[in-house]
Amino acid sequence: MFTPTRPSIPAPTSGPDPLAELRAARAFLMRLVDQPAAPGLEQFIARAGALAAAEQLDRGEVPEALAAHLPLARVRAAAAAAAVDGEAATRCGARLLIPEDPWWPTRAGGAGAVGLWVRGHAALEILSAAPYG
Repeated sequence: MFTPTRPSIPAPTSGPDPLAELRAARAFLMRLVDQPAAPGLEQFIARAGALAAAEQLDRGEVPEALAAHLPLARVRAAAAAAAVDGEAATRCGARLLIPEDPWWPTRAGGAGAVGLWVRGHAALEILSAAPYG
């Protein structure tokens, strides 16, 4: 079970978040994906699942195929940065949407999309259905 030591990541709605553990895992993984690419990282996340991938990396178990591009120091830095992201998001009213949310905008990214930070008061149902372009 992914038990982050960082503050919870804000959910897109108020109240208890049934996806809190997964949301924290995806916030952590976003920090790894957003840095210079580690070939195979998105495939590892897709194959293992976001929660299992985050748990494995958080334990310091970097798959051999990723080790050359994803040193343990980078994983630790991503965990620390995700903690700061959660605190900053809370302060500025941002929320983290993840593909498991019912409001996930299908055009936000392909199969490798990990999450999307949003801020503002627009209804997420409207945003998720809005055409892009």
